[in-house]
Amino acid sequence: MVTGLFDFAVKDLLTVEGVQFLLCFEVGGALFVPCLIVTEKPLKFSPTTELEKDFLQVIAVVHETGHMGIRETTEIMKHFFLPGIHKDMSHCCRICHVCQMAGKPNEYIKKAPLHTIEVRGEPSSKGLIKMLVEKGKHQEEMDGEYVKNLRRRIAYSGKIEKLVDLCQRHNLILQNKKCPHCQEVCRIDYKKHSFRCDKSYITKGRRRKRCSYKVSVFVGTWFSKGKLDIETNLKFIVLWVQNWFCYEVAISELKLNKGTVCDWSSFCREVVINWVLRRSKKIGGHNCTVEIDESKFGKRKYNVGRVIDGQWVFGGICRKSREFFLVPVETLDRDTLLSLIKERIEPGTTIISDCWRAYNCLAEEGFKHLTVNHSLYFVDPQTQAHTNTVERKWRDVKNLVPKYGRRKKHFVGYLATSYFKLHVREPSQRLHVFLNAAAHLYQPTV
Repeated sequence: MVTGLFDFAVKDLLTVEGVQFLLCFEVGGALFVPCLIVTEKPLKFSPTTELEKDFLQVIAVVHETGHMGIRETTEIMKHFFLPGIHKDMSHCCRICHVCQMAGKPNEYIKKAPLHTIEVRGEPSSKGLIKMLVEKGKHQEEMDGEYVKNLRRRIAYSGKIEKLVDLCQRHNLILQNKKCPHCQEVCRIDYKKHSFRCDKSYITKGRRRKRCSYKVSVFVGTWFSKGKLDIETNLKFIVLWVQNWFCYEVAISELKLNKGTVCDWSSFCREVVINWVLRRSKKIGGHNCTVEIDESKFGKRKYNVGRVIDGQWVFGGICRKSREFFLVPVETLDRDTLLSLIKERIEPGTTIISDCWRAYNCLAEEGFKHLTVNHSLYFVDPQTQAHTNTVERKWRDVKNLVPKYGRRKKHFVGYLATSYFKLHVREPSQRLHVFLNAAAHLYQPTV
């Protein structure tokens, strides 16, 4: 069957659809896995067959014995046959890393110049960029199509009519205004951003006079007493509702100074605080389970270093509706936590907590109380009670609360922002909800 250069020992004989292959025979002391066709009729093999994979390994082993060229490798492998063998050997020699580094004999290879690599907007890159954005990376780590789409989204066409119409549809700006002199409906002057009355009337002396009343469309609205124009203001809101928003992004994208970004961030937090307060309601009820827990935001690593005054936050989440609440507290005593539980949770609810002693009175206050001892296990073996749901919620909230440069007086705003972004997860929907919330807080004056 095989004659010539090699001494071999047959290890196994494989028959596939009437075709016999010799597998695993020794050549020159090395263990090869070649394939030898006994019949003369060639067969077509798919690239995924184990047989072809084994044969490609044989070609690689033969080439790596001396890193010979295509002719020498073909001369050695001429005793073996498989459809496409010559093409596979040529491909194996061309992609060999050692041969590419060494080059041909007497060939001088110049060093390639260094240059920046352009990031293409391929589907895999888009998925990676999206994942980085959801994890809160800064703009320097974001590239590709996501940032381009975001910039196109916040880069309006320059027509003030579209921006005014957007604000009017969200009730940020009055859609029409009556002239206080002639009681006629004013028109909107988009160039000067104002309501104007061009109506004419007849005076007592029977003379025709034109009304010259005009007032800015931004008076008494969210935009009043602000130095940002309507386009920059809306661009800032688009950036602020993103999970990865930070001062550096707003400063670089909108060319604003740090003080302006700080002020408008406070205004936005004020809007979401009002939105959260209007949505606040009791959670739980009969046949509902609420997990409660307390967590501290900000602490010293390994309990060493400078003293950090962290902030304790009390929270709870309903397993059925997934509604939750977050309340900053100064102390974790019984009176403080019990008053918050009565204020936030419906009577008759099954409450699961840890073994903190302030919760021992819940069974006496009209609640069904289950506990889990975290020093022994995470899930109680008898009642199957656990607080994993609320513990997972703490992770989401802490990812959205600033880790550095936060102020204790703004902590309610940080929690309200996290609550807002966790409830409205779609960025485009966040913009719609935020504009409606701003219109509710800053209602335009007629």
